[in-house]
Amino acid sequence: MKIIFTILLIFSLSLNSFAQTKDDKVKARETALEAIKAMDKGEIDKSIVMLEESEKLDPKNYHYPYEIGYAYYLNKDYKNAIKTSLASRQAISLTSCTEGNSTFPCLQTTYSLNVMGN
Repeated sequence: MKIIFTILLIFSLSLNSFAQTKDDKVKARETALEAIKAMDKGEIDKSIVMLEESEKLDPKNYHYPYEIGYAYYLNKDYKNAIKTSLASRQAISLTSCTEGNSTFPCLQTTYSLNVMGN
């Protein structure tokens, strides 16, 4: 009986954590959309803060670092724009490598990122 209870407890906790992750992704997307609206209005610093919040909520989404890099570019903070854009590019490349692409292009992309990043 204890084993069944333990299994049910673990299962319910895992479902709860999955729901939290899904809610975080939705909140991240909504916050990012608001950040882009703020960016369009010229509120660049505000949009960066909001996009960083989105990135914390959904760290695997490569759109947020891209938008943060773009916001830094608009703010003429080129050093952070390049740094953030390189991180975004790496995330995009690594995501495409894990989506069933062949090994050789993935190794080539990783090598290119390491050479360009240094």
